[in-house]
Order: sequence, then C-alpha cells, then structure tokens
Amino acid sequence: MPPQHKHLEALIACAAKAPNAEAIRLDPFQLIAFEHALQERLCDLLEAIADALPNQVTRESAEAAATTLRTYFPAHLRLENEILFPALAAPCRADRSVREAINLSRAEHDADEASALELAEALANRDEEGRYRAAEALGYLLRSFFESQRRHIAWEETVVFPMARSCFTPAAKADLASALLRHRMRCECLPLVSLLTPKKPCDGKCAECADKPASAIA
Repeated sequence: MPPQHKHLEALIACAAKAPNAEAIRLDPFQLIAFEHALQERLCDLLEAIADALPNQVTRESAEAAATTLRTYFPAHLRLENEILFPALAAPCRADRSVREAINLSRAEHDADEASALELAEALANRDEEGRYRAAEALGYLLRSFFESQRRHIAWEETVVFPMARSCFTPAAKADLASALLRHRMRCECLPLVSLLTPKKPCDGKCAECADKPASAIA
C-alpha cells in the first residue's frame, strides 16, 4: 500500500474514534488527547504528500488533507484558545510558568491557523493533470507545517497539559467537560470522519434518489 493511502486510512480510522459525550464528562482531557492524535495522523499524511511531490500526490490524499486543515484544525485551535486556556488560567493565575506556557501556545496558534489555510489552498491548486507546478514551494510549506505541529503537540503534551491536570479540581473538570461539549456541538456540522470517508457511487436506490423521477437520476 502506498504511504499516502496508509496514512489517509490511519487519519480516517483515528477520526472514527472520537470520544463520546460520556467519555468526555468522565475525563475532558480525552477530547484534547484525541484531537492531538488526529493532528499527528494529519502530520503523517502531510509528510507522505511531501515525499510524493511533484507528480505522485493522489487526489484523495490532497483533498482529505485540505478538508482537515480547513475544518478540524481551526475548530481545534478555538477549543484550546477559547475554552481550555481560560479554564486553565483561572485556577493557575498565580503560577507564572502556566501563564507563560499559555501565552506561548496562543502565539503559536495565531500563526498556525494562517499557515493551515494557506497550505489547504496550496493543496487544492493542482493543474488539469493533477500535478503541482509550484511543487518546491508546496514541499516547503508542507514540511514547515508538519514539523512545527509536531513540536507544538509535544510541547503541549509534556508541559501544558500536565500543568492543567494538576490544577483542575473535580468541579473544574466537570465545568470544562460541559464547555467542551457545547463547543463541539457548535463546531461540528458533520463529524470529520464523514467528511473524509470516500463516498460510494450511488446505485440509484438511496432514499434521496427514491424521491426523484427516473429521468433526474439518469
């Protein structure tokens, strides 16, 4: 199996394992851990795309990566910036190291969102034959993005979230879980796994087609 296909399947499989509401209520950090795992699978796919440049990038891989960068990634940044970091800052406001860690993560997020949207646009910019004419520039964008994301995830996992777990009381964790679930409901029109899973060709027997005249289906 080509590396792109393997990493695309891994991304879809990871997206399918999103924690449910009950799991998030038990431990709100499960949602953060899941989203970081999803980011890591995305980085693996982006690296495989970079390795396949200039002429062997599959349309499925490029489209899945661009979709993830446009939909999931900004929502994840908002989740941390608007919910997790304020919740963490409240009980740890006297801890200078926590404040500095939050400020650093926020500053990186500002640059990350712009980079993600730029990269999604570049991945969509293929010629009629499915090739990238500015392959060298795209390769630079890809490698800069996935390398910086891997460093950022490692920083949050080893520094920020251990601080958070130590600061939160059971009541604060319950409040965080409720806020995360409200955020999730606002952000997810369709689960990411639905957006990434290839659609099977319609055989004309689906519910939507059943309401159409035969001429419309044909």
